[in-house]
Amino acid sequence: MYSLSDPNDQRFRLSCDSHPTNPHSNHSMRCSRCQQFKDSLGDMRSLVAELLKDARDDGNAFAIKRYEDLEAEVHNAETKIINMKKHLVRAELANRERISIINALEPNSAFITMDWMMKWLPRKAREKTEDWYGQKGISVHIADVKAKVPGIGNLVQNTFVHIFGTDEKQVNPLYKLDTYRHIICTINYRILNM
Repeated sequence: MYSLSDPNDQRFRLSCDSHPTNPHSNHSMRCSRCQQFKDSLGDMRSLVAELLKDARDDGNAFAIKRYEDLEAEVHNAETKIINMKKHLVRAELANRERISIINALEPNSAFITMDWMMKWLPRKAREKTEDWYGQKGISVHIADVKAKVPGIGNLVQNTFVHIFGTDEKQVNPLYKLDTYRHIICTINYRILNM
């Protein structure tokens, strides 16, 4: 839980000492691979800083520019790796919560996960990012339903894919309500007829 806390926002901050389920509130555990990562990045930053200092001492403008770019690359790579590690922690926690909710389902209840898929754009195979974002495309809504049906005992899974021809359907609340209504009615019908 501590690793998911946001130190900049009080509403999303968790004090480890006060959390009853955290046996490691002193954060004394260390991961050797994480420490290797920190050490490697520190070594890279030190090496680049040393090379940059030498280039500045020599007055070599080409080398200065190259090492400044390298310094920025190392910083960007570090930020991306740390953000990926944060994403993996959040994904693992979300997956654990999803599993615990599904395991606790009562008969005649369901767990529904819904989201809009990235728009499908039937366009050029390769286009620049600035050309790709903001385009109109085919909206696709996906819902995954896991339901516990009385008499069967096991979970029943259904996946719903709604394909819309325009972007309007993604932002219009009436289309959303129709989509949700279709999912709920279909689930009820299938469960009652099993």
